[in-house]
Amino acid sequence: MLITLEGIDGSGKSSVWEALGAAYPDATLTREPTNTWYGDAVSRSVRDPEADPLAELFLYTADHAAHLAATVRPALAAGDLVVSDRYSDSRYAYQAASLSGVLDDPLAFVKRIHEPWTRPPDATLYLDVDPETGPSAPARRTSSSRSSSSRASATTTSGSSPPNPTASSASTRAESWRPSSRRPRRPSGTWWRSRRPARTRGRRDSRSSERTTQVSRPARSRRLR
Repeated sequence: MLITLEGIDGSGKSSVWEALGAAYPDATLTREPTNTWYGDAVSRSVRDPEADPLAELFLYTADHAAHLAATVRPALAAGDLVVSDRYSDSRYAYQAASLSGVLDDPLAFVKRIHEPWTRPPDATLYLDVDPETGPSAPARRTSSSRSSSSRASATTTSGSSPPNPTASSASTRAESWRPSSRRPRRPSGTWWRSRRPARTRGRRDSRSSERTTQVSRPARSRRLR
């Protein structure tokens, strides 16, 4: 079964997506644009104010096709529940709007492109949120997290309460992905020593080549005479 989540930004799709994943741990959770290079191309196009809307449509379409081939169809064939944060309905809405004035009937054009090969969802949950309310939700979550972190920082500094171990572990996890600037340590044991003869042979080869050069010099001088 394929369930898709649709709605404007900030409507709560990601929250519902995570809640369904917690309720159905064996489900396949996915989203569009994907995290593949197709999705990266879509993201680059969205950030470019001079991107051509028709070219952008085909980038979205390519990402959708790869999403179906690599994730959606294999999971459905295995009998899994698939939950996708955004799917073809987002493309019908957004790309049809971006092509308004470019094509006579952009919505019909976008649907005709997808109709022969896309996989329609079995159910779509549309989160109907006021356009003025939806975009402010991420801002509220960001400001709330910032105020919470500042309060925690102030409390820890004053010494009135002990540090939060959960926050410390989260901070440790966040730091763990950063690349280290230190040079890697040499491994110890026989693994490292087993590689040393190869380097020694290289030095012997270089010395032998020097000796060969020195021996060959008199022969070369005799020929020149």
